[in-house]
Amino acid sequence: MTPEARADMVTLVDFYDARPERRGDEMLDEFDRAVVAIGDRPRLHPPVDDDYPGLEAREFYESRFHQRIIFVIHNDEAFIVAVVHTSRRPGAWHRRLDTFQ
Repeated sequence: MTPEARADMVTLVDFYDARPERRGDEMLDEFDRAVVAIGDRPRLHPPVDDDYPGLEAREFYESRFHQRIIFVIHNDEAFIVAVVHTSRRPGAWHRRLDTFQ
């Protein structure tokens, strides 16, 4: 996981913990399940619609909190690069991919 993706998760957990329901731990549990699923079979998950040329970018859609967990397969390893809400504009995460070029 990239530092930016880790920061996304910290922000999300803080956001959900600040709400009256305090659901940050639940969000983290969903994320942990997604990480396991991505690690087990990364190519099972669909390519992103807002693709980035030259990279194999895929996503895991987390339905409970409506998050896209975007990862890149590079040298046969999956690297989570962003966790973004489905309402975010497409391609907002592209700036994070310079590392893989």
